[in-house]
Amino acid sequence: MLSEPHLICIDIDGTLTVDFLGAVPPENWDAVRLARARGHKVVVNTGRSYFNLPPTIRDPDAPLDGLICANGSYIRLGGKVVQNRTIDTALLHEILSYFLFEDERFCLFEGETMLIKTRERSDLYGDPGVQIFHPDELYDRFRDVGVNDFSCEGTLSDAFLARFGTRLEIFRCTTFTDCTVLGCSKAVGMRLAAEHLGIPLSRTVAIGDSGNDLPMLRAAAVAVAMGNAGEAVRREADLVTRANTECGVAEAIRKLFL
Repeated sequence: MLSEPHLICIDIDGTLTVDFLGAVPPENWDAVRLARARGHKVVVNTGRSYFNLPPTIRDPDAPLDGLICANGSYIRLGGKVVQNRTIDTALLHEILSYFLFEDERFCLFEGETMLIKTRERSDLYGDPGVQIFHPDELYDRFRDVGVNDFSCEGTLSDAFLARFGTRLEIFRCTTFTDCTVLGCSKAVGMRLAAEHLGIPLSRTVAIGDSGNDLPMLRAAAVAVAMGNAGEAVRREADLVTRANTECGVAEAIRKLFL
């Protein structure tokens, strides 16, 4: 059992929640509360932006010590924003031009205050976002909107990687790809949160299920893969817990801390 104060970083989709609407099983919340009562710090570490968090997670009464969002580019601890890095406006304009005119797939651009999408989608969960039709709208309509990251369906093409691969952090997942500010990742977010909370990296635990969780799983002292995770994620794990629909987060916390 891990008794000294640890930082526990938990992914949201496919990990803490059972669906994309943000339903958290009471068993998971109970385990989080018990861990915090024993002096551990618990934060979510997600690819979602702050604005795109489910209400259950963004609720100020949620039993959490902080939020690491947008693959580490946005961090809020104790209600205070300690990092908010956004994609450069000129680069963002170029990326929007690419997806609007060259690669017409759905992309969702996420920030602290709103969502911008390149195509209409009827199957989105949560806030549907505002559709953009031309990249110049970035200056005309969204001048003050900062974008922390974006996700698009499927795997990005070689053309995209050749053009933008050295200017963004790109995380390939099973059915989508996450892109964020160069130099940011869930591992970077975990390190910064640990530093702000006064916890060494040697006392960190990461729990996740997807490709964008790999950086924090590799950086954490203890890596936990969900039972529903793919093989690449499970290979990085010190512990494989039950699936998200079977309260795997609660099981992992009990095994490690309770």
